[in-house]
Amino acid sequence: MRRELPRRLSDGAASLVGGAFWLSLGLSVTAAAFVLAPPGRKIPVAIGAIVVGLVALVRGLARWSGGSIPWRALAVAALAPPLGIALVLGGAAWWRGRGRAERQAAEDARLRRAQAVNEEARAEALRQAADAQRARAHEARVARARDLLLTSSDPLTRCDAAVSLGQARAHEAIPDLIAVLERTMERTSVRNCAAGSLVELGEFDRPVAFYVECAAAGTSQLKAIARSGFTALARIGPAAEAALGRATAHPDPGVRDLATEGLAPPPR
Repeated sequence: MRRELPRRLSDGAASLVGGAFWLSLGLSVTAAAFVLAPPGRKIPVAIGAIVVGLVALVRGLARWSGGSIPWRALAVAALAPPLGIALVLGGAAWWRGRGRAERQAAEDARLRRAQAVNEEARAEALRQAADAQRARAHEARVARARDLLLTSSDPLTRCDAAVSLGQARAHEAIPDLIAVLERTMERTSVRNCAAGSLVELGEFDRPVAFYVECAAAGTSQLKAIARSGFTALARIGPAAEAALGRATAHPDPGVRDLATEGLAPPPR
């Protein structure tokens, strides 16, 4: 049968196979164009390939001299175009999908980076707003305490204001605290509160002078204030040693004793 194939092809089978191929190619191209065409667009029709295929089929049938029709060759010729087009389109679609996935991944990464930058900027803005709010609250609290310290007629209120200034680390209020401490007509309790706040703010010389004054006065209440103040200064450490040294070297033995008691470690 294999030897008869060339003769049969020459008798019209070649035209049949060629016609099947071109007809299938034209129909496959038209179908692919229909599938790929955007909505509303005119669909191109491979009229040339279809006409060539039909003419070749008619010519092959006219030249056919009998015998069995080469169905296998016709099937291969008819299936080759759609399979080839499907393979090409599938490969192109895979390639486009791969590129689209890569572009989408790159875009997602860019969006994540932009979102991270935005979130960081938002967090920084919130931190700055919170810091600004705390600063405003601190300024308002310090201003209120300074005003009460200097203008209130209640000694307890003035004492509380002095303590709050020390706790707030309000270094800007040091001149006000010094003014209260050096005010000889001020209540001793208020002056003691001012001295404690000055110690907290790192101002040691004037509080030591006040504690020496209390120690030299001789009353039990003032000695207790002096002893407590010396003890607080001793807990600070080397920063207050110079100021305490003036108290331990004071010519008044009572002052020296109280200062030395403040330097002594607490009993266990």
